[in-house]
Amino acid sequence: MHKLPEHGRIQCTRCYSCQAEEVQFDKTKNDGGNGWRISNNPLAWGCSEPEIIVLGFSKGPTQVGALLATPHNKIAYKGSRKNVDKILSHIGLLEDETIDQNSRYKCDALINESNNRFHFGSLIRCTVEQLDAKTNKWKGSGGGMLDKFVKTDFGSQIANNCTQRFLVDLPERVKLIVMFGLGTKLNYVREAYKLFSKNRPGNWKWINDVSYTDGKVTVVHVEHFASQGALIPNWLGENNNLRQNLGLQAQTAVKLAINDGITSLTPQVTVIKEPVMRKANKSSPIVSNTYASDKFCMRLKLICDDGIALYPVKLRNRTTGIFSYRVSNGSNRKEDAIELFDEDIDKLIDMVVNQGYGVRASSLDKARHGIYGINKRSVHSYEIIS
Repeated sequence: MHKLPEHGRIQCTRCYSCQAEEVQFDKTKNDGGNGWRISNNPLAWGCSEPEIIVLGFSKGPTQVGALLATPHNKIAYKGSRKNVDKILSHIGLLEDETIDQNSRYKCDALINESNNRFHFGSLIRCTVEQLDAKTNKWKGSGGGMLDKFVKTDFGSQIANNCTQRFLVDLPERVKLIVMFGLGTKLNYVREAYKLFSKNRPGNWKWINDVSYTDGKVTVVHVEHFASQGALIPNWLGENNNLRQNLGLQAQTAVKLAINDGITSLTPQVTVIKEPVMRKANKSSPIVSNTYASDKFCMRLKLICDDGIALYPVKLRNRTTGIFSYRVSNGSNRKEDAIELFDEDIDKLIDMVVNQGYGVRASSLDKARHGIYGINKRSVHSYEIIS
């Protein structure tokens, strides 16, 4: 039976095979060049045959070099366990957990004990650091660090090694992998998807913007526990902010994985009151959630082959000054476009889904935009919010 590493230090020197001297825990480093390095200190917490795996990216800057003097159970999410509780509770994973008399947070006992349904670790089990060109010092955190590292040749090699060693031959009991971190414009989500689909054979499919599955294991990305400013409150839905959509999508994917199980992306059709996703060839739905914005039509979501989500977007008519949605039947000319408004959303959906019209659509970060339609221009599925 396949197992994850036992609670404690992990004996792994796979990324240090070129070292001439003996590899020493938390002392030996692999300098990959181009301002990146890793330190050999792979660790694990919790159960080795879990139902749920929770992964950070790598250990943070307050930990590297100090692990020899730090109790093992105090290392994981040091200083951020309150946020870990909030995030895991938001996606429904700590509802049945209680705080025991020796703990401050719900996740404490889960991290400390090896007899539960959780395993904790990091995607990169060793500590990742980047050289700050301004200060000439190594740092273990920073904006965009997650997706930047895995995009480099060195980072890609390390990430592939860790994925192959720890995330391919999983215990049969594993249903869900929760990944802390979204990356800049969800870049980390897409890079992680590439890692899983490359190294773990299977029919990988996107569920929504922050989750994907091979039909056996579901991977769900959540806000990073160390995110600064309003990012965590926004993701939790404490503010009226579009980022809470990503939290709602994570909730949906977790529910599918834990409660219902995902054996196919085309289960039997059922009558539900939540949003449904349909394949572009009108196959059956799976549930997802969205949050409305005043300039996007969040009731219709077009999903591209690479997982990018697009929504009909309002454009300003330069002549009238009025914002409207634009649909067209093949033409890219402004004069051939049909303008629709908020009261016409049902008509817009019908024209795009059933009548073959294209619609001006954009990703939420506006990095991708244009005229898109069902079964056109790389759109492979769509989602309707009832």
